[in-house]
Amino acid sequence: MKLFISPAARSVLLLITTLCASGVMADDHMRRQIDSHEHGITTLNIALDGNELVLQLEGPGMNFVGFEHAAHTAKQTQTIADALAALEDGEQLFSIDSDAKCVLAEGVALHITEEEADDGHDGHDDDHNDEHANHTDDTDDSQHSEFVGEYLYLCDNPGEVGQISVKIFESFPLTTEIETSFLGPKVQTFKNLTPADLELRLNDE
Repeated sequence: MKLFISPAARSVLLLITTLCASGVMADDHMRRQIDSHEHGITTLNIALDGNELVLQLEGPGMNFVGFEHAAHTAKQTQTIADALAALEDGEQLFSIDSDAKCVLAEGVALHITEEEADDGHDGHDDDHNDEHANHTDDTDDSQHSEFVGEYLYLCDNPGEVGQISVKIFESFPLTTEIETSFLGPKVQTFKNLTPADLELRLNDE
């Protein structure tokens, strides 16, 4: 299943990434989300464009299933399937101001292994391929994977989106921190969420 985002909302999410990379929105600890793969750390980009509220979640496989490699057993296959099902259920992962009257229109999730990412990377360096080929033991430590989720909410009163509560820690306790950025028509902000601090407030003075 392909991830979805309207062209306008995708442009806003791309702008968030660009701003984080340039340091306009974030300092060094926020820019980690662009160029590192750190266990325990998940990123959440949020864009409000018109009546569309889009949330894009991404993190290492370790955060969601406890391992990075592709599934080797039936149990691991089921673990991944269960994680994807939980990730698709945005209503259990996020809580948005009731006054905004936002309804989850769609939620999708993908599990992307290193091999799948490499297959889509044209011009992959031959020396890098040779290096991977030398790893004859398919060890967990030598592999990486990502889980990605996208959620589209349609809001009757988008101007009332003042707070978003993130409940991902309850479903995925191996996630210890969520680097969160938000970009809307009037507000741009970022915050590192933790199990002790679950709320992103968008209307603080």
